[in-house]
Amino acid sequence: MKLTLLILFLVLKVIYPQELELLDTVGNFDKANSIAVNPAGFIFITDESSNMLYKTDTLGNFIKEVGGYGWSEMSFDTPVDVFATTLDVYVCDKNNSRIQLFDKDLNYLSEFRTDKNENSDYNFAYPISLGISNQGDLFLLDADNSRIIKYDMVGKFSQVIGGNEAGSFALSNPKKMAVSSYGNLFVINDEQIFVFDQFGNGILKLNIEFHPTNINITNEKLILNNDKIIKYLDLMNGNKNFINYSLENSIDDEIVEGLVFNQRLYILTENQIYIFKILPSEYKN
Repeated sequence: MKLTLLILFLVLKVIYPQELELLDTVGNFDKANSIAVNPAGFIFITDESSNMLYKTDTLGNFIKEVGGYGWSEMSFDTPVDVFATTLDVYVCDKNNSRIQLFDKDLNYLSEFRTDKNENSDYNFAYPISLGISNQGDLFLLDADNSRIIKYDMVGKFSQVIGGNEAGSFALSNPKKMAVSSYGNLFVINDEQIFVFDQFGNGILKLNIEFHPTNINITNEKLILNNDKIIKYLDLMNGNKNFINYSLENSIDDEIVEGLVFNQRLYILTENQIYIFKILPSEYKN
């Protein structure tokens, strides 16, 4: 894995353009800020202004919505990140300092919070990003303490990652995190990407040629973006080349987040989702 990441580092600046075909735009959000897709192809979006969680299919047909402002179950105070598995949907309810758990049909299941724990090592506040590994471990980006906390599948504290004791891999200004299928953590920290293995060891720092504001990994397909630029990397591709998607003639809005699923690129802006078809290589200019 370290060799693979080293290869990734060496070719970060090798960028290839790729053509896209705009298929549709969907949605009418107030201030959407996060998007995720589960293996069945259902898409989930959070909106921090309306404090809503939405479910659509990959064609953009709206299926269900839950939320509204508040602190009771199924309400939010600034939902900022969503992560979906086959059966469950997790939402970072930032200002309520909790994670809310729903089933795939957006029925409320439970909440996870740590404000009653006596040991501060177990606690988080103002969560801003999360991910679940294939082993069922929960990784949560704790904005209040600039660290990642790992919990096992039953919510038991496992370890702190990127905390003050992490030396040169101590996080100072983490913005967003994504978890690969193999449990590797990719964290935007200031203007770098910090990479940790599933055991919390810092293994690589990536210097990016632009200032990413968001990161998403879906089926080992990594998307980095800021408000104008999208860069895509297939973590399973041996070439390890970032693809630069040219969207300046297709999107007038600022980019919030992107993901790749079934040869479609989904670009979330504050107000809608742009759905692109990724054209085969023979159609590229």
